Amino acid sequence: MNYISIKKQNFGRINDKISFIISLGIFLLGLMGFYMNWKNGLCSITVIACSYFLIKYKVLKIPFIILIIIFPLIGFSLYTHLNFIEILITTIFLSLFFFLKSSYQEGKIKDEFEIFFINNKELKCISVEDQNYKNYAFNPKSYLKSYPIKNIKAFSFEEKNIKIIVGNKIIRPRELNDENIQEIHDFIKYKFPYFLENEVDFNDYLKIENKYYLHQFLIFSPVIIFYLAICFFADNGKDKMLTNVFLIFMFGLPFIIYKILKKNKFN
Repeated sequence: MNYISIKKQNFGRINDKISFIISLGIFLLGLMGFYMNWKNGLCSITVIACSYFLIKYKVLKIPFIILIIIFPLIGFSLYTHLNFIEILITTIFLSLFFFLKSSYQEGKIKDEFEIFFINNKELKCISVEDQNYKNYAFNPKSYLKSYPIKNIKAFSFEEKNIKIIVGNKIIRPRELNDENIQEIHDFIKYKFPYFLENEVDFNDYLKIENKYYLHQFLIFSPVIIFYLAICFFADNGKDKMLTNVFLIFMFGLPFIIYKILKKNKFN
């Protein structure tokens, strides 16, 4: 066999259900807002209907649609003394109806999703690079990555886990069970034995990862430090002058630290 293809039945279905439930909750809040203030609700429905028509029939691109709707809406809310922010929030919440509809229809479809593939040209796998898990719980399918075989330096199979060195970073394929890992090991041993024989020190690449995490910590540490400073030294924001000084440092220092680290090629 010249390739391995591992697929998973109904992959991401649980994550889709979580997204559906959260979106349903937000949509119900929009309905509640409509019930509490029907005038704002009517404005929101009008905005959604106009936007849907313009997008469906490709009359204008989305950025232009936002502009031609938002500015008249601001003027209308000022003229009628309606709360623009309430209308905007209700509009966003109610517009999730379209996501609920498409999500419900997709939930009925039973399919297989390829979570791992390798041949003599490329490797594809579910991988969270730089530990960026922000959207993984909601859309794990978007984490399917592709890497050229020529960039792979070594494979490691330890403690029922796979680690792959690609370029200057370590890739850890996810969603694989023990049987999948054994199948991949046997294939690599037969087809690409030099990936297992390469004397590559994974610790050197782990140091690169640790530098990245330290980089992130240094950049965002002023936010934590000066937030605590506002709580303890600025009397929870009551001392306006000191609070403003701390806020300047809180949002200014991360940018300065990032520039310094980038200049010194720390990342």
